[in-house]
Amino acid sequence: MKNKYLTFTPKKIVYLVLFLAVPIFLLTFFIQLQKLPLPNQTLNPTVKALIADSALAAPALLPIKTEVNPFTTLSKAVYVVDVNSMSVLYGQNQDTTLPMASIAKMMTALLAIEHYSPNDWLTVDGVKTDGSNIGLISGEQYQMQDLLGALLVGSANDAAEVLASNFTDGLTGFVWGMNQKALELGMKNTHFVNPIGFDHPDQYSTARDLTILAIEVMKHPLLAAYVSQKEFSLTDSTNAKTLKIKSTNELLSLDSSVLGIKTGWTEEAGECLIVYANRDNHPIISVILGSSNRFEESETLINWIYQTYQWKSVTNLRSRV
Repeated sequence: MKNKYLTFTPKKIVYLVLFLAVPIFLLTFFIQLQKLPLPNQTLNPTVKALIADSALAAPALLPIKTEVNPFTTLSKAVYVVDVNSMSVLYGQNQDTTLPMASIAKMMTALLAIEHYSPNDWLTVDGVKTDGSNIGLISGEQYQMQDLLGALLVGSANDAAEVLASNFTDGLTGFVWGMNQKALELGMKNTHFVNPIGFDHPDQYSTARDLTILAIEVMKHPLLAAYVSQKEFSLTDSTNAKTLKIKSTNELLSLDSSVLGIKTGWTEEAGECLIVYANRDNHPIISVILGSSNRFEESETLINWIYQTYQWKSVTNLRSRV
């Protein structure tokens, strides 16, 4: 006779599975519970990182406007940002496209340092550049890092030409690379035609875009060091020729808080100046385009910024839009 209790119907199979699975699940849960860290235990770095990322931002210092005195300018465009928080401290026509003169050499330097090695020897080949030259002669060789120094300290047009002409595909390839880098950085209203800064209808930028470029330049220790130097010298590969250069940025000698960055001047652009200043560990970048007195106006602007703003603690940066 067949035993009815040994018959496995679908319903009995479900009950059997549940009967076996539930104790196993509870046992596994209990074991894992024992592995969780108590409040006084140390979490592993991965867990710490996840917790830190989900927590509120640590207290930070933000520039708060405390004075009401206005700043007036006759320049075509002015823009100032706090480097640490990227807060805009002052703006006037910051999105107007304008010629940038030798401010363009910041992009020349940035592209060069990303393409060459500092110790690469580059050959001077038929330099025909007008304007601010330091006397490079065809056939001479200089290290790339020295040409960068000449470019940023002395605003040397011939150094810019050598850096560009030794590039892959020569000058054409270098200018293409400058425009690609501008797109990569989000400089939406900028276009380059030459690495020097000569006036051209298709060579333009904005004060806002040039601020983006300046911040990127200052991320490179070598470039940041050069833009702060009051003088510079370079020697050719034979050690027979040494060139001494003085900075075109007069504010480096007038204001100890100024640590760069770049000057520019052409007839169409007027006087241009980008300044990196740092007082009491509150670095700012100011951009002045189309000025008639760039150094005096930049100094006045910097003083006004540090007198007008105070840096105060704000605990939650993520709540700001």
